[in-house]
Amino acid sequence: MSNYGEAGAYWYLRLNGFFPLNNFVVHKDSVVRHRADVDLLGVRPPHVFEEVGGQQDDWDPALKHGFDLSQTLAWICEVKTGRFDEKKLFRPDIVGRAVRRLGLVRLEEADTVVDTLRDTATVTSGAVTFAKVLFSAEPRADGPYVNIPEGNVVMNS
Repeated sequence: MSNYGEAGAYWYLRLNGFFPLNNFVVHKDSVVRHRADVDLLGVRPPHVFEEVGGQQDDWDPALKHGFDLSQTLAWICEVKTGRFDEKKLFRPDIVGRAVRRLGLVRLEEADTVVDTLRDTATVTSGAVTFAKVLFSAEPRADGPYVNIPEGNVVMNS
């Protein structure tokens, strides 16, 4: 992980039952003009459990109240700790690559998921809820993404 923000976001996902993948590389091709990456992808199955921690009372309240935990969650995450151009967040071509690569919906359904995510933060397709999630240093109003500010990312050491 390249910075403290990405490390904090990784551990937020991990401690809330997700299987995180950092720096998912999207290669240049006929659709994607420049190589890019997704800071984090996270998949959370509905019946996740761990003996030590990882039980219902351990989940972040914002996660429990903002998402249906009986669904598989698939998060496409951007992490920003400094200034950034909001217009460059969650490029549809990159989101599309991530949705298709996760393999949680059939390819013909992936196009609908990606099209819906252009203007919204979440979309549910079958038993999977996809979300664009911005981890940021400063709180931001939710818009076409869910925002988790740095203050909500608690790391126990």
